[in-house]
Amino acid sequence: MGSTSYIDVLLSSGPIVSSIFLILVFMSIYTWTIVVAKAIQLRKEDRHDTEFLSKFNESKDLTDLFETIKIIEEMGKEPRGLAAVFHESYQEIEGIENHFPNLYDTDQDTKLIKSHIDENIGRTLERMKNQERNRRGTFIGVLATTSNVAPFIGLLGTVIGIINAFHEIGRMGSADLAFVAPAISEALIATALGLFVAIPASVGFNYYKNWIQKLSEEHDRFCLIFQNKIQERYFFRKGQPNADV
Repeated sequence: MGSTSYIDVLLSSGPIVSSIFLILVFMSIYTWTIVVAKAIQLRKEDRHDTEFLSKFNESKDLTDLFETIKIIEEMGKEPRGLAAVFHESYQEIEGIENHFPNLYDTDQDTKLIKSHIDENIGRTLERMKNQERNRRGTFIGVLATTSNVAPFIGLLGTVIGIINAFHEIGRMGSADLAFVAPAISEALIATALGLFVAIPASVGFNYYKNWIQKLSEEHDRFCLIFQNKIQERYFFRKGQPNADV
């Protein structure tokens, strides 16, 4: 059946079936928009995370790295991904050092403060990880919902189309194939269109869900490395307030 035939079926359908067709077409367009937009977003963020991680590993003074991110922020570009996690956490560190200038002392009171600082920074890292994961997962739920709902909407169109077909058969008193076939065809197109919408939505949801999980695992590894550097700065270096993180 050619595209002209599909259009003819749509134009000859009843208002309910036509509405279902239009809903499914809209859902298909919206689904593909999300699929393409997420591919661009996650590929870009994956590349930026790789570049930042390389700078992080090569940097001997993370204060310089923080200043670089601040310059980017001042240019109106909000840090994303690992850069955002690092930026927010390092701001927390700077605030703590301003409030407790004697953190490099080794007395008992300072050790107690350091343990609370470690917990505070850990919570900041966890908060930023969750924030970035939620941001990356925006609209992913729409794909899951579409993949579940679209086949049922298509099935609804099929059922209504078949009901209309049998109604016309009873009204005309004829079950001739030439009369029945177009009505049945109209009904089955709704199911086919529902599957056409649901399949790419389901594939896109699972693919991006795994991709986001992979990025989240990379963030987990980064946070552990960053926390180790912070602990090294406060717990293992004595009397060196200007020591690198």
